[in-house]
Amino acid sequence: MAGILKVDKYQDFNGNDIMTSDGAGNITLSSNMTTAVQAAGGKVLQVVYNSPDVGTVSNTGTAWTETTTDLRTSITPTNSNNLLLLNLTFLYGGNNSSVIGHFRFYDVTNTSYPSLGTNGGSREAVHGSARQVHYDINDVDMITITAAFTAGSTSARTYTLHNKNENGSSLTKYFFATASNTGAIGYAKPVFTIMEVKV
Repeated sequence: MAGILKVDKYQDFNGNDIMTSDGAGNITLSSNMTTAVQAAGGKVLQVVYNSPDVGTVSNTGTAWTETTTDLRTSITPTNSNNLLLLNLTFLYGGNNSSVIGHFRFYDVTNTSYPSLGTNGGSREAVHGSARQVHYDINDVDMITITAAFTAGSTSARTYTLHNKNENGSSLTKYFFATASNTGAIGYAKPVFTIMEVKV
């Protein structure tokens, strides 16, 4: 047989209020209980991911540009104080060149680059870089770039990947595959993951 227990407060064995009710459905926690609940940080609250089957993408030039709009991935944080973790893994073909390729996450909504370092001197601030001079135009590596920063607001925002060559070079670089279209060459879909973590 089901029963109903009605109380206006819970107390510990010393008579200290842990939780009280005003009779209208509004609950008030003691300060210690509130602190304990709020301290439960480090939990992943949401995960969004994007793994488009976009095919081979090539880019050239020395200006920051969006690698492909297919990588655009959106998230709406639940709390402005929470941590956002961005992680992107992709196949990268450097075209057998000493020209360095640079990568950055880009916030499309706020037209900004999140969480870039500021103490690199004259160096380019990036989320990742690669140089590949190994054998031929199909030199390839699996690249992972990561960024972590406070959400700052609960507004929806969209992130993507920007890339560029080091200054002065317009060499073609390849994403998700390499230059040659043969059975000996690999192709891999990128995987872009964004997590919101409670702080």
